[in-house]
Amino acid sequence: MADMSPEERRRRDEAVIAEFRRLRDAGDRRRLARAETGELVMYRPEEIGFVRGGAAKTVRTLAGLRVLGLGLGALAVLALVALAVTAAGPSGPAWPFLGPALLAAAGCAWALMLVGRERRAAALRRERGIPDPAKHPS
Repeated sequence: MADMSPEERRRRDEAVIAEFRRLRDAGDRRRLARAETGELVMYRPEEIGFVRGGAAKTVRTLAGLRVLGLGLGALAVLALVALAVTAAGPSGPAWPFLGPALLAAAGCAWALMLVGRERRAAALRRERGIPDPAKHPS
């Protein structure tokens, strides 16, 4: 794609967009995204994995998502340990630790769910010979 002229790239993109619209009108639920190769590709929902683009997304790689999940899991464990330690003391449990523990556990579960979705999508893309979606919006 790097040696392709802008006119050729535009022509190929228009052809993919026309095919995407035809399939969408027929009821297909594919997503149109730029691949890491620069090519415009139609992905089935199960092939896309987690969405990396957009202004609000800060985690763009599978490794980053794993780090986020592990960090939130460690925070949840730390907050639960703090709750348990204070519960054994004379003043009773420090219930304010429960909120952060639950939020961190929910965030950890969310991140691990996305890791699983991305692993399945990567396996499907590899099996079907489809390039990975771009990590950054283009």
